Amino acid sequence: MELVRDTPFEHGVLFWPVQPPLASMLVVVKATYVIQRDGLALATPQPPTSGERYWDDDPERSVRTPSDFAILKPRGECFVVGHCRPLTGRPETQTAAAFRIGAVEKSFAVLGDRTWDRDRPGRPIPFTEMPLSWERAFGGPGNDANPVGTSLPNIEAEGQRITDKGSRPAPTGSFPIGMTWPARAALTGTYDERWRATRFPWLPDDFRFAYFNEAPLDQQIEGFWRGDETIMVKNLHPSLPRAEVRLPRLLPRVFVEHDDGSPTPGVFEEVSLVLDTITVDADEGTVACVWRGRRTMATEELGPVGLGRIFTMHEDLSAEGARAASLEACRARMDVKLAAQAAALEAMKGVAPPAPEDDGATVADAQAAQLAAARAAAQSLADAKAKTQTLDVQAKIADLKQQLAAAGIDTDAAMAANDEHLPSEPMEPPTREELIAKLEAGGMQPRERDIDGLMATLEAMQAPPEPPPAPPPAPDLRAIVIEHHRAGRPIAGDFSGVNLASLDLRGLDARDAILMDANFRGASLVGAKLDGATLIRADFFRTNLTRASLRGADLSDAVLEEAQLGGAKLERADLSRAELQGAVLDDADLGNADLTDASLEGASLAGARCRAAVFNGAKLAGARFVGASLVETRLYGVSAPGLELDRADLTKLRVGRGADLRGAKIRDAKAVDSHWRDATLVGAAFGGTNLTRADFTRADLERAHLAACRLRGAVFQEGKLIEAMLAGADVYEGSFAGADLSRADLSRANLYRASFFKARGEGVRTEGANVDGTYWEAKR
Repeated sequence: MELVRDTPFEHGVLFWPVQPPLASMLVVVKATYVIQRDGLALATPQPPTSGERYWDDDPERSVRTPSDFAILKPRGECFVVGHCRPLTGRPETQTAAAFRIGAVEKSFAVLGDRTWDRDRPGRPIPFTEMPLSWERAFGGPGNDANPVGTSLPNIEAEGQRITDKGSRPAPTGSFPIGMTWPARAALTGTYDERWRATRFPWLPDDFRFAYFNEAPLDQQIEGFWRGDETIMVKNLHPSLPRAEVRLPRLLPRVFVEHDDGSPTPGVFEEVSLVLDTITVDADEGTVACVWRGRRTMATEELGPVGLGRIFTMHEDLSAEGARAASLEACRARMDVKLAAQAAALEAMKGVAPPAPEDDGATVADAQAAQLAAARAAAQSLADAKAKTQTLDVQAKIADLKQQLAAAGIDTDAAMAANDEHLPSEPMEPPTREELIAKLEAGGMQPRERDIDGLMATLEAMQAPPEPPPAPPPAPDLRAIVIEHHRAGRPIAGDFSGVNLASLDLRGLDARDAILMDANFRGASLVGAKLDGATLIRADFFRTNLTRASLRGADLSDAVLEEAQLGGAKLERADLSRAELQGAVLDDADLGNADLTDASLEGASLAGARCRAAVFNGAKLAGARFVGASLVETRLYGVSAPGLELDRADLTKLRVGRGADLRGAKIRDAKAVDSHWRDATLVGAAFGGTNLTRADFTRADLERAHLAACRLRGAVFQEGKLIEAMLAGADVYEGSFAGADLSRADLSRANLYRASFFKARGEGVRTEGANVDGTYWEAKR
């Protein structure tokens, strides 16, 4: 069997009894592209096909990259592997990563290493890169979905974050699942006596080929990939903070020429291929595409019986209306390739490699001869077929280099050897008399005008070359934005640093654009479309972004001081470390947004929807969330004296250690199942709020006002409630175990079956309180 290749793509062939007892020939073709700012380019050289690769080459660890040699995949799938790196390039405690491959889209939070602080996650340690591996996701021994994971993961899905030791989220990952893990092992079928008697040594009849799909289910698709999918990655590239590219629709084709032993060519048939795997490598900055096909053989022997040649090529079908070549044209292309290879071998005949003891001149002569052979082979191939498309030219060059390298031809060395024969210093032109003498010595009698012309030519050749033309002026990014906006066209690409201050850009469409460090100060962006845009460190001081759409935008380190963001759509936006002092975000949607370490002093978020948003470490002094929804929102470590949460929905709100809410106003709110553990709530006003099953363990509630609050099942264990006001509160079955209630007011409170085990209660008031069934161990 001869393998003939007219493409730089890598390929592999193996034989397997897919439909026993007959054997099947399985073909794999792999193309790898490099992700660049302006698109994709073929990788040079192309990485070879390979089996599964483990992290640190340790088979005890999880799989880093999937196997290219899966027998059969019933569905297309995709992976993102490698490391996540923060967009800023600086160490960060957490960041957001996201990718989109065709219709598959996924985003997740990536955090630095953490330890438990009692039963809560501690503050993450800053990181510059984080492995994308199952060891960094939730799981551990006994967890069928991820037996190699951890209880305090670095990779978490938005909306499924770890809040305490009781959290049990589904593991989050974009990488291959181990072949022995329960999710895949369950698909391998039944190996029992019936199998031994009827199927051995083949796979059992209940084996499911979905076993060879290694990706998580949400990264698998019905059918297969087309080969022209759009790919977007954020925080998943070694140098680009965000990249969006499109597969170029270079599609491979594989043919089999059968060998029946006769001197005439055998039957020429195509092996149908499907693109079943796309893998983005965040370390290499590459996209690998794997096509797979199979053909049932007429024999049970696992080998190339009856196969003469396997021919692999590719076609550029990116142009509109492009059609695949006919079977006859593909066979002719194989014949051309074989002729080119024969010409290259013929040109090499008689060219011996230089012996080690040869002197430099002999080595140079031999290398020059090798270069001549190389040029002959290249010319033969060029005469056979030439293509003008950029990626196809790259493919031909890469293929030719691989062919010549296999023949032992080092074209770079040969060119260098030829250069040795060139003079190292420029030669002085002859004088008029020397020129006449040389011409006469050669038997020529030049005329006077010929001499003048020759001298002029020689002098012109010696003149210094004209300086290269000045580079074209840098594009006026501001003018481009204005022109596109006036024409109603979206802007796309990199506009980093553009100055758009004070412009009227209402309705601007800059979705997915790169606008790092852009200046929007004082501009009007009412109703603008900025979804997915990269706006790191952008300046929006006093900018009007009312009703703007910024879903998934990266606004980390951006300046939004006194900006108008009323009604803005900021779901999944990254606002970490953003400056939002005095900003207006009334009725904005901040669902799943990241505002870690953001500054929102004096900001207004009345009626805002902040479900599952993260405000950890944020500065919220005087911020107003009146009537807002903060369901499952996290406020760990916030500095928020004077925070206003009146009439807000705080269901399952999480406020943790280090949070300062002194003097906060949390009246008539709904805070069922909320957590306030270890928070400072001195002087906070909770009047009329529903705090059923709220957890105030170790919280400082000195002089806090909880009168008439619904506190059924609430926990104040080891809390500080000195001089706290709980008059008329309903604390049915509440717990004050170990709390300090000195001089607290519990008059008229419902304390039925409440526990005060080991509580301190000097001077506590309980006039008119219902203490039936209450367990007291406190001094009253």
